[in-house]
Amino acid sequence: MARDPDNPDTPQSRLDGMIAEFRAARQRRLVKQGMALWTRTEAAQRELDLVTEAEPPPTKIS
Repeated sequence: MARDPDNPDTPQSRLDGMIAEFRAARQRRLVKQGMALWTRTEAAQRELDLVTEAEPPPTKIS
C-alpha cells in the first residue's frame, strides 16, 4: 500500500504533527528565556548606570 503523507490518520503524519508541535513549543520556550535574560540585563545595566552616576570620580589618587 502506498503511503499518503497528506492523510492525517497515518502514524507518520501524527508523528510529524507531534514533532512540529514540539519544535514550536521549544521555540516559544527559547524566546521566553531570551526575553527574561534581556530584561534582567537591562535592569542590571540601569542599576550600574545609577551607581556610576552617584559616585563622582576621584579628584586625586594618592
